[in-house]
Amino acid sequence: MKKFEHFILTRFNTMLMPDGMLYNDKAKADKWMSNRMKLFAKTKESVLSQEGEFTWVISVDERTPKKFMDKIKGEGIVITHDDIRNVFLSGEVTSDAPWVITTRFDCDDMYEPGAILKIQERFEPKLKVIDINFKKLDTQTGKFHAIRHHDWNWSGSPFLSLVEPSDRVLTAFCRPHGQVAGGYPSGSLTGTYPAGKVLITIAQEVIKDVCGIQVIHGENLANKI
Repeated sequence: MKKFEHFILTRFNTMLMPDGMLYNDKAKADKWMSNRMKLFAKTKESVLSQEGEFTWVISVDERTPKKFMDKIKGEGIVITHDDIRNVFLSGEVTSDAPWVITTRFDCDDMYEPGAILKIQERFEPKLKVIDINFKKLDTQTGKFHAIRHHDWNWSGSPFLSLVEPSDRVLTAFCRPHGQVAGGYPSGSLTGTYPAGKVLITIAQEVIKDVCGIQVIHGENLANKI
């Protein structure tokens, strides 16, 4: 039996995507999607070219037109219309392995070659955060800016992974990424956890190598350099 299964989790044009565009306004959503697909082509290539066994789960608005859905779909990709936080709790995604790694990954970012294997090599059969160092790519200047763990003003990056027992997978989206390493909800909770809920302290390991690229562009101004 496998020791673990690894799931990459991506929000696309859903309510949880900070700059996402739901299909409540088709004209605006189509424009947003057209721009995002140009970035996603590189995102998709960087993930599907990775070594190692994993499943990529992408949460997409069910009203998304076929012309965009066809570009999102691919071998090894599972499409869900559910909240990305709920896919395990609802039973939509399951695992027979005793442990599960879930990894946050945005639809406009990229992995460096070998990133997935480096994450999987850090697996231990215990509740654990596995994080990576990454760099930012400014699409306006074409320049890279290195971001190291000691530079962060949070305790977990947008590329964070979480190791959990497979009988209650809350996923790396169980809390905002800057808070996951600070504690883990103790109950089986759907979505955000209630204030005051008991948290379990968890181990944290940061991979020293730069494994991810956060892409800075006009539609994610919250991530300005």
